[in-house]
Amino acid sequence: MISFRKQKCGENSRSVGATSQPFTAPSASRDLLVMRVGENEDDFQTLAQASTGLEFKPRVDRPLLQSRRLGFQSVKIVVDELEDPAIHALLNEHLQNMYQLSPAESVHALNVEKLQAPDITFWTAWEDNLLLGCGALKELTPTHGEIKSVRTPLAHRRRGAGRAILRHIIEVAKGRAYERLSLETGTAEAFNPARSLYESFGFSYCGPFWDYIEDPNSVFMTLLLKHDPPIFPTRESNSDRG
Repeated sequence: MISFRKQKCGENSRSVGATSQPFTAPSASRDLLVMRVGENEDDFQTLAQASTGLEFKPRVDRPLLQSRRLGFQSVKIVVDELEDPAIHALLNEHLQNMYQLSPAESVHALNVEKLQAPDITFWTAWEDNLLLGCGALKELTPTHGEIKSVRTPLAHRRRGAGRAILRHIIEVAKGRAYERLSLETGTAEAFNPARSLYESFGFSYCGPFWDYIEDPNSVFMTLLLKHDPPIFPTRESNSDRG
């Protein structure tokens, strides 16, 4: 039994080397706009509006393409509509693996249909036509998001794609002005790399959040998001006027 320190938690077209048969009922648009590495989505939308004259509504996710340099060629992280068979195969691999590692009642991974819910944004990472991973962000409240379905194919592990996807999700959450990101993962030894990845980004262990309950096969983690304070002119006080 693994013990964790807890704190109170606030509210082919392409191939991945797995079967494309959907694990459950399954259901690309990408690369409409290019965003520089490390660029905040809100800043990007403002710049795009100024340069194109197009209106970008706040808090509306659009298909964005982001390139990152990892341990191979350039990787592109894009908003995805989950229509590609390679994505179905990766999610199929993910679900099968989760059911191998945890009892059915402790598996909270989502299938393709559930990942298409309007409160979830889903991203995939690509090197040309090669799918390197995926990840999703679910809005629980206007200030609280949940990380879901972070997965890299078994054939492409330890190449940095999972870290790039997680970093991108955190950046998007900050752009949405979320105050907290939380997640659920497993307690089995096979989940050690995932927990280590989250810990490296500052996630700490907490109790169940949202509609989760205590479960010996689940561990919960959370991250308080830090936002740069807005820059305003200093108001002149009466004592400064002389």
